[in-house]
Amino acid sequence: MDEMKNGKSSVLAQVAARMDALSPAALEEKYQIIEGKLFEFANFLESQQIFLYTPVSTEIPTEAIIRKSLEIEKSIILPVFTDSKNSFSLYKISDYDKDLIRSADDILEPNPERCKKIALEEVD
Repeated sequence: MDEMKNGKSSVLAQVAARMDALSPAALEEKYQIIEGKLFEFANFLESQQIFLYTPVSTEIPTEAIIRKSLEIEKSIILPVFTDSKNSFSLYKISDYDKDLIRSADDILEPNPERCKKIALEEVD
């Protein structure tokens, strides 16, 4: 198990290094390509409830994807991680600006007091 975690950490470090080497303009261009492909993907278009995430600083920004998904009336499901970091609960958000709060790790997460809890089986 430790070997798998070390391998994952190594891959993530390599990806972060490659992303750090790109200019802000090049990164933005790549983000736009990813977003464009997602909104053309048949499985995404057919799905009603979509499981996404809000990123930590080194990950692909998802705010535009989440906002656009809400605009086209997709139900957006985001995780709320527990203190152990090995488990999470899923919540449906309806409003990006009102339904998200900052966690102790400075990650945007659904506010459990505002958002409906969702079972993983309900996600398309």
